[in-house]
Amino acid sequence: MQLLDFFLSCFERFFKAVNVNAKKLFMKREDMMMDDLDMIGTDYIWKIILSGSEDMASRAISFLQKMCTSLGPKLLPQQREVHDDFLSSCCDRLKTSYDTILVLEKDKDSTNRVRQEVTRACRVLRVLLEYISECDSEYGEERAFIPMYR
Repeated sequence: MQLLDFFLSCFERFFKAVNVNAKKLFMKREDMMMDDLDMIGTDYIWKIILSGSEDMASRAISFLQKMCTSLGPKLLPQQREVHDDFLSSCCDRLKTSYDTILVLEKDKDSTNRVRQEVTRACRVLRVLLEYISECDSEYGEERAFIPMYR
């Protein structure tokens, strides 16, 4: 467990340092703010979410949610496009999992692979839930419709 925490802490520090150096992310006190959609290493975060242990995935989901919902001054005016991009990325991952499950279900010997793919799809859904919950809770104006997370 301690090795897992050490690995993820090192990865988070490295991710932040690389992206701060590339001016894609900046730190404001202890908080990070994303200033570019094309972050270096985001694909590794997704690999941890989709293939890591449950503890690793939960921590990576939290890190991704925190990063993607803290927009810097360059991205704030494009907030709608950022949301659309993130949601479509998650939907693409869900579609891929769904298609893989459909193919694997035809093979009787692939129940373990189907279970892995279902786990991946559930993790993508958790990412969506965390993201939508955070975005909805930040919305402070009067609403005509109830928040999406409800």
